[in-house]
Amino acid sequence: MRWATTALYGLLCYVGGSVLFWLPDAVYHFLRGGDLRGIDFIILTGTLPGIIAAGWLLLARRTSGLINGMLTSSIMLLGILTTCPLWVMSVNFTFDGGGFGGTIDWRQLGILTLLFPLSDLDLSTYDGTLFALGVSMVGLFMLPIICNPRGIEPRNSFQSAPDPVQ
Repeated sequence: MRWATTALYGLLCYVGGSVLFWLPDAVYHFLRGGDLRGIDFIILTGTLPGIIAAGWLLLARRTSGLINGMLTSSIMLLGILTTCPLWVMSVNFTFDGGGFGGTIDWRQLGILTLLFPLSDLDLSTYDGTLFALGVSMVGLFMLPIICNPRGIEPRNSFQSAPDPVQ
């Protein structure tokens, strides 16, 4: 039964990473339309990693007894990277007239998803989230090192042993 609970928490981290990164981006593209400028990229680069960090803290607290923080980060990052073509091609490009509003079909979306490391670079560059994706990747791997999942305090992995010569 423990493996099923762990798998459900892993799925929660996967979906949580995807939704926490791409939903605010989609809402921002919906509000701005196709007229993105330099300040929009700066706003996305600043807000998306902050949302991911806050979501990681909540998920790490929730899953701290089942999976460790680095696994939480890895699964969240996998959710962000593998769902990039789905979010960008189906939602964000549709607001600009591309995506499913244009000539993309499900087969092409499947191919982009299978090639997710390469397609993410291309799609996030066009989408304006390349730097936000990079900062989020570095942040997701640094958060478990810096923060304890039960709070915001540095981890003390080395316990001091009593002095044998007393």
